[in-house]
Amino acid sequence: MWWKYLVEFIGGWFLLVFAGVFWSYVKAPHHLKNVLNSPSELSEILKHIGHDTLIQESMNVEPVFGSFKGNIFAHSIAHKRSVEKSRTFGLIISIVLVILSAQLGSGFLYVNVVLFFAMLLFPTASHVKNQNATHIHTITLNLIRMYQEDAKTCFEFCINERPELLKLYRTIKVRVLESIRKERESE
Repeated sequence: MWWKYLVEFIGGWFLLVFAGVFWSYVKAPHHLKNVLNSPSELSEILKHIGHDTLIQESMNVEPVFGSFKGNIFAHSIAHKRSVEKSRTFGLIISIVLVILSAQLGSGFLYVNVVLFFAMLLFPTASHVKNQNATHIHTITLNLIRMYQEDAKTCFEFCINERPELLKLYRTIKVRVLESIRKERESE
């Protein structure tokens, strides 16, 4: 009988890990939306990367998907799929662990169901936040390049096609793009 508790303990730890993965990725789109709507958080990310670094890195961005808009759409789709696949993986493993715990007895099943939903109470995992910040970084580089090519098109893109990027555009404009504009005027 003692072996059931040992198996439950080990399975419970694995369940905590994979349930944490699942719930963090469930929260990921909401976290991304909150960051994109917070000029202070966007400024913090841009400050952390460094304005000069952003400008230098943007020089290496090419319109691989036909245009910088295409790059942004492609990266957004890839980011969304990555989040969905990670979330699905966490859910499948969690379900398997809960089903296996039912083989130990109904008490073990109840404990694991509670553990699964308890992970919802924890904040979004750091690696998920980092994944969102990396996505914002990639979008930022493409917006900077688009702005360098045609500032009006960049602004219209953020207004008409991707309004969720408007605050990012404005934050970039205040923090980074103004230095590009001033540099152009001095030439």
